Amino acid sequence: MALISPVRYFPAPRFWLAVIACGIARNTQAQSSPRPETSRVAGSAEAIELTPFEVSESKDDSYGSSSSISITGTRKELLRMPLSAEILNRTLLDDLGAHELREMVTFAAGTGAFMAAAGTSDASGDQPGDRLGTTVGTLRGLSVGLMRNGLFDNRPATSTNDGFSTDRIEVIRGPQALLYGATNVSGIIVVNSKRPILTRNSLRATYRLDNEGSTRAEIEANGSGEIPGTKQRVGLLVSAFDGADRFWRVNNQIESKGIFASGAWRLDRRLTVRADYEHTTRTSTDPFTARLSAPANDPTFGSRNNLPLRLLLQQGRARDIFRGALNFENADAFGTDVVGEIRGSTIASAQIESEIKPWLSVIVQGGLARADRLVHNSAPAPLLTPPGLGGNPTGEWALQLSPSVNPFRTSDRVWRGIANMKLPTIRGVKHELTLGAETRTRKSDQLAERWYEIDASGQFIRNAAQLNNGNSGRTVMPSVWWAPGTQGFDGPDIFRVSPADVIELNGRRYRRDFVRNQFPQFIAADNPLGFSNGSSGINYRIVNDDALFGTLSGEWFDGKVDTLIGYRYDDLEDVLVPRPDEGRTLGRGSHMLGLNWRFWRNLTAYYSHGTSFLVSNGLSTMNTAMPPGSGVGDEIGLKFKLWGERLSGTVSVYDSKAKNNTANLSAEAKAIVDAASAVNGRANGGLAYAFDRKTKGYEVTLVAAPIRGLRIQASFSHINANEGADVSLPILYNDQFNANAAGQVTLGNGSPLLVPVSTAVRPWNPLSPTPGVATQALTVDILRRGDANGNYRATLDPNSGAITNAAALFLNTPTVGTGVTGLPIARHQLGFTPPTGSTFLVRKGGDRTTDFPVNSLSYTMNYRVPEGRFRGLSVGGNVQLSFDRLAYYYTDRSNPAAPQRRLFTLPDNTLAMAFAGYEWRISKRFTLQSRINVSNVMNKVSVTTFPNLADGTPDNARVMNAPRVWAWTNTVRF
Repeated sequence: MALISPVRYFPAPRFWLAVIACGIARNTQAQSSPRPETSRVAGSAEAIELTPFEVSESKDDSYGSSSSISITGTRKELLRMPLSAEILNRTLLDDLGAHELREMVTFAAGTGAFMAAAGTSDASGDQPGDRLGTTVGTLRGLSVGLMRNGLFDNRPATSTNDGFSTDRIEVIRGPQALLYGATNVSGIIVVNSKRPILTRNSLRATYRLDNEGSTRAEIEANGSGEIPGTKQRVGLLVSAFDGADRFWRVNNQIESKGIFASGAWRLDRRLTVRADYEHTTRTSTDPFTARLSAPANDPTFGSRNNLPLRLLLQQGRARDIFRGALNFENADAFGTDVVGEIRGSTIASAQIESEIKPWLSVIVQGGLARADRLVHNSAPAPLLTPPGLGGNPTGEWALQLSPSVNPFRTSDRVWRGIANMKLPTIRGVKHELTLGAETRTRKSDQLAERWYEIDASGQFIRNAAQLNNGNSGRTVMPSVWWAPGTQGFDGPDIFRVSPADVIELNGRRYRRDFVRNQFPQFIAADNPLGFSNGSSGINYRIVNDDALFGTLSGEWFDGKVDTLIGYRYDDLEDVLVPRPDEGRTLGRGSHMLGLNWRFWRNLTAYYSHGTSFLVSNGLSTMNTAMPPGSGVGDEIGLKFKLWGERLSGTVSVYDSKAKNNTANLSAEAKAIVDAASAVNGRANGGLAYAFDRKTKGYEVTLVAAPIRGLRIQASFSHINANEGADVSLPILYNDQFNANAAGQVTLGNGSPLLVPVSTAVRPWNPLSPTPGVATQALTVDILRRGDANGNYRATLDPNSGAITNAAALFLNTPTVGTGVTGLPIARHQLGFTPPTGSTFLVRKGGDRTTDFPVNSLSYTMNYRVPEGRFRGLSVGGNVQLSFDRLAYYYTDRSNPAAPQRRLFTLPDNTLAMAFAGYEWRISKRFTLQSRINVSNVMNKVSVTTFPNLADGTPDNARVMNAPRVWAWTNTVRF
């Protein structure tokens, strides 16, 4: 049955007519070019006057950038802006050999990678080859958003994030809601695309390979010219790439390709039309934490039950796995395509820039970004099982895999406008007024899918008696046993990425379908679309945002003092389908105040104050919508350009307060708060919770060219962050079963659950007892203490009370479970009392905030021989330091009488990169460049053991840093 949608996936914008009618527009997109546009068209006597929305840089191959429009919406000198920003331009990015956005942004100190299961022993996403590491995640100790050209919201769940079309990245720190709407108080990262050059033709081709087997080819062409008989100029830049990335973990790879086109048509010096298009695809594998599965009472393997293979390797307890062939390179590699994914994204935009009068400039801009992601995984997560245990029939170490897919789709449609007006000058005082409006519609949806058996006509086979179970009465495709030790570490064909809609297995056919299906008989107040088994797990969200904003910037005392005042109002409609009762209408105002004082030549002191807001994502564990977030930030600093601009930079101190930020529970915390033992499953609420945080710190950014040929960029960040109030979540009871007044466990019809006296009688079906077998009624007392022979005692998880051996106790027999979940833990039928009480402490007020280094430094240097015999030779390197890397808090229960809350800190880390290159000038227009980049020059690799959140016992181990990698890049330019 098709998903009922109350709205179209891409409805027409509701506000764009008002935007055009007002004649005002906004452009937060930096129009920087990989090569500058000159102030005069080649071969023409007429000068080209740039609009206030363009950035033009001098061609000096430096790491610096003197201006930006991503901060205020119009072109401004960074020295005159009352906030801090760090710009990573194309020259720097090329020297560093970076091509993934996640990789690029880490060269700005204080930024961090997007992490899955952050704050736990399962944290992942910051290592090369992690599919989850596709975007930046933190700045100034808080999450940070990423915008494409200042226009589109780059969603980490779906975006491909290759940097082939990127011209420069602007890390703008502090509240930025004035220009970008819903953002965190930490700041925003703006990725600006390349632009065509209207005054030249060029061609560039690049090929790169490395010692891991990666290859990458890029080509870029820029064409321009004057339309005959006119003074109009046109330019077109086209770029494409095809890459195959390989990594140190075996069978870990990414295949990606993309094309980008940007065109410009300058009708006259006062009117320019631009258009961009980009399409990228990415197919990747995914390393995951494989754990060993064995009955806890097994004398050979039981002590290793549910422990990660990496931990067993670190402890020397994995010598018998795969006859000693298990190592850190393949311990994460079982998934390969089993948990691979496909990503695709398309971005299209157009804009018109016009200088209507010398004092008035206008731009109108609109566009659409769409992204899709299909994650191919196993449900539940596969466990490595020893031969002969847990139903493993292979005779080898094997995984039990049950295929599932999770499609994600996101879209972002924007119409914008801004009008920039230069007000009359009065006695050395200049003012610019900017007025703008925008309308935005963001959409996202996620619906899990699995394969279900079909008949000869292709229809699903349904069992009416099981209609309301998790599979809606359908028969799910059975799991497959796979022995990596005999077949290598590349998964079986049935689990490949790009899974077919119909799969044949063991003579039966299965078709892919949504896990949650719609049936009219299930329509209820909390389930208005009638999803079987409730609407939990359905994610379809629409956020409409209409906004008006304005800024007034001023120059006082002949430019010695600059001021900035801005205000923005957003009218938001947030609807989560299929829970329309949780739709929200929010009105949010945000403001910014700033002051610059140039007190001595090129030395400027500044102060800024701003507010920000967030539209929170996700649902709580009780399936309630999260409250909107907000933030306020203050910053003071010093900016400078010294010694003929050979040294420039910023020193800043900031203080930020974030309220109602949203985070997701880790798998470890979820297993405590909402545990499942398969009696009734989980309550299946959301994973989100809200928290407050205070962050203080200071930052230093420097760009230098002290001598000819030498360029330097450095940044340092110190973050001191603390949690706000305690965050405690109730521990839920999900294993409720039917019982009568006599304490007997019963079936749904009230008859007692009969189990064999001898546990050797297997298999056993309580719904159809075998004649002649001695039986006994299972009671609550037996579950607590065992029967006369000590059998049938329930094994409870020590943190959540989940009955971990429910299947062995026959509690999973149909109708034994009540189907009720999410009960207070105080109603636990076996009298379980959690060690933490009825709630689990997720965050403790006053604690130091985790998931980032307190101190971090990034330093890049390159020297290019400017003349003489070795002209064209360049050498350089980058050093990244991170100290006091706070990971997470855990409870140390080594002394049960006095458990201690402890902070786990990762070892300090120093990573060095070196690069060297040579450029041959074959002719005036033709050059060949060859460059070698070596990452982790010192080959610094170590293994760190992680403690469990709940009891502090060793829970995981992780390789810190990828081994040394060299890459060879050759570039031809014409």
